[in-house]
Amino acid sequence: MKTSSSSTAGPWTPGPTGSSTTPGGTTNKVIKNVRYENCQAINCGKFGAFNPPWVTGFNFAELNDMDGLRVKDCYAEGTLESGFHFEFDPKVTNAVLENCTSNNNGQKPFPTRAYQQNDMSTHYFGCGYYAPNCDVTFINCVAEGNSMNGFYTTNGGKLYNCVEKDTGAGRTDFSYRVPAGYYSIPSRSVNPSTVMENCTSINTNGYGLQVDLANNVKIRNFHLIDRSGTRARARASAARTASSITPR
Repeated sequence: MKTSSSSTAGPWTPGPTGSSTTPGGTTNKVIKNVRYENCQAINCGKFGAFNPPWVTGFNFAELNDMDGLRVKDCYAEGTLESGFHFEFDPKVTNAVLENCTSNNNGQKPFPTRAYQQNDMSTHYFGCGYYAPNCDVTFINCVAEGNSMNGFYTTNGGKLYNCVEKDTGAGRTDFSYRVPAGYYSIPSRSVNPSTVMENCTSINTNGYGLQVDLANNVKIRNFHLIDRSGTRARARASAARTASSITPR
């Protein structure tokens, strides 16, 4: 594992997770104005993980709330779960990730049976960027070869000029979970709930774009290119969207 930081305002914890801004004793605390620049998290958990095996590259908000996070020119590759990760419950506001790259994350075995709350083998992230229920803006970010989702954003996610490529590559059995380059389910508690402008999905092995159980979604100039999977398409249902989607 390789981790480095040119500038951080929060604790740096190399080990099972490349970087964590959730040190002990910070439950329900607000951590503000953390900066990451030119940092790397590589193969975190790929060759070994503690129990439970929830190993990510950058874990920004696990137990703590977060405000004013800035992440620029950072790289995550080969992690067990997600490359860049925010948990659902913490309150995340005014976060920006710019010019970041997240490749080949989700090294954990793919689920072989339906999701069950008490069966940890069916719990799976596998994302380049996992940011549900977060006020997070992604600018010029890239996700490539991640096993489940390139970008998972709901209830406040904003993506501008982002690219995902080869999501779900190498997977063949999608009986229980189907990958999606961009995933937003559910997304309806804020307005707008999800914003995407000038984003591209290339050669996805599942859905290029999957939006459901959603309101007030804004999608402009979305390009779906060389979709290879049997379900590789843009899917938007039960969502009121302002959209311009171009498959090629």
